[in-house]
Amino acid sequence: MVRTACVVVPPITDFYFTPHRFSALGARIAAEILRRAGWDVTLLIFPTMGRFVRGKPLPLPPWLTYLDEVLLPGERGPLSFFTHLKRFGPPMEYCADMILSMSPSVVFVSLFAFAYADSAKELAATLKRKNPGQHIVIGGAGATVAPWYFREDGSAIDEIIGGEAELSLREWTGSDRDTRESRNPEIALAVVGGRGRSSDFSQPTGVGSADTAAERAGTIAVTTVLSRGCPKQCAFCANHLCHGREFRLVPADGIVAAFDQLPSGSRITINFEDDNILFARGYFLEILGRLKHRFGTPRFSAENGLDYTLLDVRTVKALVDLGFEQFNLSLGSADPILLEKNRRPHQIDRLRETLLEISRLGKSAITYFICGLPGDTTGSVVESLQLICGLPTRSGISLFYPVPGLPGFEDPDVFGSMPAGLCAGSSAFPWTGALTTSQMVTAFRLSRLVNMLHDEKEGKLPQTAPENELLEAVRGQKRLLTVERSSHGVRTIVPPGIDREMEKLFFEGAEDLFNSSGRRAATGPS
Repeated sequence: MVRTACVVVPPITDFYFTPHRFSALGARIAAEILRRAGWDVTLLIFPTMGRFVRGKPLPLPPWLTYLDEVLLPGERGPLSFFTHLKRFGPPMEYCADMILSMSPSVVFVSLFAFAYADSAKELAATLKRKNPGQHIVIGGAGATVAPWYFREDGSAIDEIIGGEAELSLREWTGSDRDTRESRNPEIALAVVGGRGRSSDFSQPTGVGSADTAAERAGTIAVTTVLSRGCPKQCAFCANHLCHGREFRLVPADGIVAAFDQLPSGSRITINFEDDNILFARGYFLEILGRLKHRFGTPRFSAENGLDYTLLDVRTVKALVDLGFEQFNLSLGSADPILLEKNRRPHQIDRLRETLLEISRLGKSAITYFICGLPGDTTGSVVESLQLICGLPTRSGISLFYPVPGLPGFEDPDVFGSMPAGLCAGSSAFPWTGALTTSQMVTAFRLSRLVNMLHDEKEGKLPQTAPENELLEAVRGQKRLLTVERSSHGVRTIVPPGIDREMEKLFFEGAEDLFNSSGRRAATGPS
């Protein structure tokens, strides 16, 4: 008798969602492992499904009402914060009915991040209510870091499979006969169409079907991961909790074989989600070279961020020659003391050198920093913003959120009865007490202001009256402003919840950054 399975990624609830970045690679790998073990598998990726990908606005739940002081529902424009909580994916009843219509022996729920654990639990409970005998297994990084979250009395989850699917799911299926081979990471490709919609169903190879409109246009965007594990000890990173600290690579021939299944003659962009792939610099350059030979003129990116301390001028040039158009770099913070406390390597001079070389070669960059780390201050945040503002790079801000198992968050009681959604960066919850919600949201808006100034310098600021008027008002008043659309029309206002101290600190140290000639001097030749 053929065993049937549904591998599902539940809908997610959040303030924002980036479909082209939502790869669901773990679910794809799990589906392929089950297929090879003889299962008849359907893969359902609900957050990217059809008309539901845009998200349905939801009322703010009681546990998020602390955000009332910083949300502006009618806000729009380049300096805005989030406005509405949304569900990305179909209603739970719809999801459960679709799953149960396939009469699966087992439903495998793939949870890629703990922050979305409550949606996974809700889907499981809905399935059990409709079919009490349905067997439900949960896995993925989000379940691995907090198995206790799914073991309470009355839980709809029957089994928890922790760790990497290549190891734990193979063992669960009884197909792990070669211990050495089982340590090799699997390869999976998420193929995204031209409209940013990830494929809902996978093919037997684990390669998702490209959006038909994108195929007609001859464009394909692919996301993949080439490694597992990280030997670094950064206190804010949860990579090791699921994948360990042993750095391992997908065999090169397997990567090329997977890409060979994509149609020839397409314009292709390939995004690598590994943020530590430059530990294997030679391997990475070899893979890029082989893919360039296969596709002619592919465009490469690493949107999860490359560790700039592993870059140098020569490597930047090699990556550009192979097809890198944009560099996403991970800074952490500009404060060396803060980075040392969080065990993060840092070389600010190398960051400057790298960004200047990227700019010289005519490519763009985004530099990410984390706001709200343990020990963070308004001063260290502003220092990061001003450093980025003075370099040829856009700013990317990540609001700190904990993952169970990180230093200071090892004890499940730390999370108490708090909803898992508070562990989403967009919730701006003051987990460490270093910064308040208001200060983190102010930093978020300042980061967007840095990008507005960068776009102006590069001649990329939209030449529309609202954007120009907003920037001129910010310059004139030396205040964070935003644009609101209300029953009274569109107007420029001071957004709610601004931390005046942080705002003042930024503007006092940014006089030269508001002067275009001063910015050119800081960034060097283009």
